[in-house]
Amino acid sequence: MVKNITPDGMLLETNVKLVQNDLLQLSFTLPNTHKSVNAESKVRWVETKKAWSIAGLEFIDQSAEQRDVIMEYRLTLGISI
Repeated sequence: MVKNITPDGMLLETNVKLVQNDLLQLSFTLPNTHKSVNAESKVRWVETKKAWSIAGLEFIDQSAEQRDVIMEYRLTLGISI
């Protein structure tokens, strides 16, 4: 579950074990937008609690178009950059 997203990365809660510096290929659709985001990301930090991990992911080589999609989504939520 995504807890927070910015054009630079996201805060992710998952039951998948993640390790700092893992590289992930993500593909997801932003709620209420029907706009897809494809992003390579790097796990910058992980906090594990029982069966869950909370991780800070940094998007790597994010295109300007993908960054704009995320910025527009945040604006629909009333969140500025």
